[in-house]
Amino acid sequence: MGFKEFFASCILLAVISNARRSQERQEAKIVQSQLSWTPVPEDSVKYTVQYRKGEDTSNTFTNNTLWQDVPSCTQITSTTCDLTADMNEIFGLTFRVQAEKSNRTWSLTGEKFAQCHESVSCVPVVSLTAKPSELVVMMSDGNNSVEPEYGMHRKFQIYFGKENEKLRRLHHLSNHMEVLRDHIQEGQAYCVSATHVFYQQYESARSQQKCAMIPESARSKLIRNVALSVLLPALAFVLAGFLMYTLCLKYEKIKEHLKPPLCLPGHMYEFFQSDFTSAPWISSSSQSLHACEVHACEIEEDDEHGDREQLSRDTSG
Repeated sequence: MGFKEFFASCILLAVISNARRSQERQEAKIVQSQLSWTPVPEDSVKYTVQYRKGEDTSNTFTNNTLWQDVPSCTQITSTTCDLTADMNEIFGLTFRVQAEKSNRTWSLTGEKFAQCHESVSCVPVVSLTAKPSELVVMMSDGNNSVEPEYGMHRKFQIYFGKENEKLRRLHHLSNHMEVLRDHIQEGQAYCVSATHVFYQQYESARSQQKCAMIPESARSKLIRNVALSVLLPALAFVLAGFLMYTLCLKYEKIKEHLKPPLCLPGHMYEFFQSDFTSAPWISSSSQSLHACEVHACEIEEDDEHGDREQLSRDTSG
């Protein structure tokens, strides 16, 4: 090998080494549980996303036994990876991207530790305690994984509102407990959700809303019971008076409507006569009684007819 060939080989190796070092210095980004990185300007390059627990960087970057592949992001050609497709929680994990072409594999990015505000699954655990005229909201990490990382630089942002209505954002940040008293109505259900806020700037995903019913106070129950005990007897007294007044005023008309008829109409008499008088089991006494009733009806009709004729003669005279 001549001097020119040797010099060209050295230059080529230096270029490759510098390119690899620049590739290793690439930064992976996590936004809403999506890991992204800058692609390699070469064809046929495949990427594998790996993770391990913790953020300890003491001689673990090259220790491949500690790294595990993300199943859905192994040997892919895209430059993004949905980390929550295979894992429920990514907070507290460290990620890196391995590039592979032909038989050559190298670490494309440095280690990226997933912080809480970068994960959609890192949300506060919210619990509610409903009391008369107030709602107590308790918030925590769940597994106490956020407190050691951020300490006093972490607060909670509360979203609050009535059930089935849009939650409004409170104007101030809270610690682990907040007592809500403004605009609280007894007998009304209220819902709450919360987020982590880091350094008063970064906000995590919002927790699922929880709802609670505000109970009645002892004073409200007493007022309601007293009102019912007064109103119900008064209403019953008014109703009874109205019924008595109606009966007295309409007594004659009610009596007339309730009075039974003295005799049956002719068509009903014919109907009953055709059905029952021909039956062999009807006794003679029953027939005689029925005949008497019919005769009485006829006499009453004759009397009414005679009265009408007498009244007509008197009028004409």
